[in-house]
Amino acid sequence: MKSRKAYESPTRKEHAELTRQKIVQALMDLMVDERPATIAIPAVAKRANVSVRTVYHYFPTKDALFDALPEAARNRGSLEIEDPTSPKELAARAHEAFAYFERNDSLFNALRASEAAERVVPELDRRALARASKAVSPLVDDLDEASLDKLTGLIGLLVSYDAYRTLTRRYELSKEDAADAIAWTITTIADRAKRTKRVGRNDE
Repeated sequence: MKSRKAYESPTRKEHAELTRQKIVQALMDLMVDERPATIAIPAVAKRANVSVRTVYHYFPTKDALFDALPEAARNRGSLEIEDPTSPKELAARAHEAFAYFERNDSLFNALRASEAAERVVPELDRRALARASKAVSPLVDDLDEASLDKLTGLIGLLVSYDAYRTLTRRYELSKEDAADAIAWTITTIADRAKRTKRVGRNDE
């Protein structure tokens, strides 16, 4: 006699995934103010408003729970905006980028404070660099390779969580003012780069 496979309803599966995400989010929230080593499973359960037993059901060990951070980063850690095709377009999306960083602040804080950063942050940096590279592509004919690389790296840094965090926390700018500053900086340095190259050519 064939054994019957256990039926798992879509509703139950969806509820399980939501519970899992809620537990990971609770971990990220706690990591904003605490070091990873000091966070205990009961604290995560309390923040997630679930039982300790429920946490262990999804994550048998504390290491297993922390191992879920890279997955959360891949799902939410990439800045998904339409690829800009010029510095001007990227500058125009600075507010969108900073709103994204604000929504995912706990995730980025968690990554900065955990070993997961070693596995995830380089991947996120590569995506940011690729986005910046596409934004400066119209300047390929205006700049030499070394100058283009410098401009790409700088623009990639400007539209990053590190820039958002520095401007809003260390210098206490509002999210809107910080985004305005980034947009102005991108536009200014891109225009200056083009003018510098044109002057160089005129002097030849």
